[in-house]
Amino acid sequence: MKEKKNNSIKVYHYDPVCRKKINRNKAFYIYNFKNEQFLICCPVCQSEFESNREEYMDKARMLDDKTNRRRA
Repeated sequence: MKEKKNNSIKVYHYDPVCRKKINRNKAFYIYNFKNEQFLICCPVCQSEFESNREEYMDKARMLDDKTNRRRA
């Protein structure tokens, strides 16, 4: 019997630069990092995101944590 691997991908629906909520199908750019996807809304935000990825990825994670707490 084969074990199933958990390959779920965490998608952050808020642009980490401008904090706009984005539909995955309408994202200008999707940055894949390990099992995470960061949605970017436009070329300006993409350029800013790429200039400092680590900082903006952390911001996206924190923003997602805050929005998920409000839903609970």
